[in-house]
Amino acid sequence: MIAGLAARVGAGAALLLLGAALSVYPAAGPWLVAALAAYAALLWWRPAAWLLVLPAVLPIMDFTPWTGWFFLEELDLVLLVTCAVGYWRLAAGSPAGRLPPVAGPALVLLAACLAWATWRGITPLAPLDANAFNNYTSSYNGLRILKGFAWPIVLLPLLRRSCGPDLVNLRRLFVPGMLLGLVAASLAVAWERMLFPGLLNFATDYRPTAPFSAMHTGGAALDAYLAMALPFVAVWLAGRDKDAPRERFAALHLPLGMACLLLGCFAGLTLFSRDIYLAYGASGAVLAAIAALRALRARQLRWRTLLAGAAVLVLLGACLMAVFDTSGYRGLLAALGALAVAV
Repeated sequence: MIAGLAARVGAGAALLLLGAALSVYPAAGPWLVAALAAYAALLWWRPAAWLLVLPAVLPIMDFTPWTGWFFLEELDLVLLVTCAVGYWRLAAGSPAGRLPPVAGPALVLLAACLAWATWRGITPLAPLDANAFNNYTSSYNGLRILKGFAWPIVLLPLLRRSCGPDLVNLRRLFVPGMLLGLVAASLAVAWERMLFPGLLNFATDYRPTAPFSAMHTGGAALDAYLAMALPFVAVWLAGRDKDAPRERFAALHLPLGMACLLLGCFAGLTLFSRDIYLAYGASGAVLAAIAALRALRARQLRWRTLLAGAAVLVLLGACLMAVFDTSGYRGLLAALGALAVAV
């Protein structure tokens, strides 16, 4: 009863914040209101649909180059709709998933650290004038940074009630949503390369930014997103849920996964970034280790074979690092291409 009332209060607060945000947002035209209303209707019909929609639109819903606003963004509006409808619909709905006992104290400690760091960042409080929310040197920029930590905490109770029994909705909705986001970001990289250096022109160290406008001051937002999203291809290829609707199209399961893998690898390789190369390699190593351990437990793999394969991979990694040290990105790409053809 108390939890349901708290959820309804949270939904009402999110709705009020949404109205306030739309009243000041510069691009709050009929098309945006209609899109948010359609999304709200979808959530009212299927409350767990946000697990698919949010990861799909996360890398591409960035209109900052057109609006000039980066303290309040389009994604904030979508998240407010998610909280308003989601918490209202799930207030007394499905049971919440369980968290490890240590999760509660850890979240409280994290929230306290974030609150203290944000307070240190925004004090002394500057006047709320025209310059308060339009530049990175404003003391209120700490609030913008806080959003990246605050939104996951706000959505955590909703996630616990949306994941379904045995986390089935994460497999059915969240994993495909991450793959849709990966495809969208990768296609944006390919389109940008077609417009500027050329899709297959690797003679120029052109680093695309795709839809991530925050990279106009540098940083590696696109690198971080690709590094986070690509491992979900392995989850898609390895995970089979017999009750999932996608089993009706089982013949397309492997081709779709391989297409996502190729697009993600192409986008990562064309960034000319050591971070993404290391992240992709580390992801592959972790996935290979997990697969090897499962095979060992099932007695489908011998220790000798595992050690021989590990030695080959270590030798291959050392050779690729030597190629990178002597020939740079282009030499590394050529070596990886030759390796792919050989395999």
